[in-house]
Amino acid sequence: MGRGLFPQQARVEKVAVPTPDITFQLLDGTQAAVHGDELQALHAEVYASPPYGRNDDAAMFADRFRVQRRQPGFVWLRHVMAAI
Repeated sequence: MGRGLFPQQARVEKVAVPTPDITFQLLDGTQAAVHGDELQALHAEVYASPPYGRNDDAAMFADRFRVQRRQPGFVWLRHVMAAI
């Protein structure tokens, strides 16, 4: 029986199929900071639209991201699509 918050579970194998049009990057907090403006723009675009309608959230997001990216174990999986 596993210890901690979650009991031991059976592992599920996942298959990733690479595609030449998409690149994945696993970034730590320092690396993610370089892309902070990009992530903030994405956040603003998503949350400004209904049903959220939050146009004044940019400063709060920036503060929260600055704190979260410094936490031990922070990772960001970033994907980049190639220009067609």
